[in-house]
Amino acid sequence: MPITNSFEISASQLGKRYNRDWIFRGLDGHWKTGEVIGVSGANGSGKSTLLRVLSGFLRPTKGKINWHINGESIEKSVVYKRVSLAAPYVSIVEELTLPEFLKFHFSFKDRLEGWSDEKIIDRLGFDRIGQRSIIDYSSGMKQRVKLATALFSATELVLLDEPTTNLDEEGKQWFHDLLQLVKSDRLIFIASNEESDFQQCNSRLNMLDFKH
Repeated sequence: MPITNSFEISASQLGKRYNRDWIFRGLDGHWKTGEVIGVSGANGSGKSTLLRVLSGFLRPTKGKINWHINGESIEKSVVYKRVSLAAPYVSIVEELTLPEFLKFHFSFKDRLEGWSDEKIIDRLGFDRIGQRSIIDYSSGMKQRVKLATALFSATELVLLDEPTTNLDEEGKQWFHDLLQLVKSDRLIFIASNEESDFQQCNSRLNMLDFKH
């Protein structure tokens, strides 16, 4: 499926608090299709929390967030259809083989046009895995699977949290090559502590700027 819709997010004085502790607050922004946004900050600064707020999964404690498709506002309850997420806390069904998992995943999300399961497996570089279950993969291989399913889903909004976790230097280059290949016509946020993860970003948010 080709991505033909324009997607926008606007945030006004956005904040999230757990109990009495503010994770972040006072965040304003407007982001749209074609942008790759880096989200930086020390551990605990709210990078992952922000991504979950942007996805509609978490409700902000303060402020407003709005999502638009082709200029029309959409409800939070349907935002999940437009989002793909790869993160350390997102699990995959490790009991399945890779072909089985791809079939399962793409029964819920449309895939990018022109990318069959066979082409995705080839792009992953897993041509010799046979029928091994994902549970037997290395941590780096599992991370590639997470990234591939997020990036090959035909979603307007892509959220990548610590994308190069568990990847060696070859794996990091694989990620950047893949991102370059599929990033057009999408809005992408990359949250990380690794400076090299931001090399394709148009702009940056430092979560330490929103600690008040």
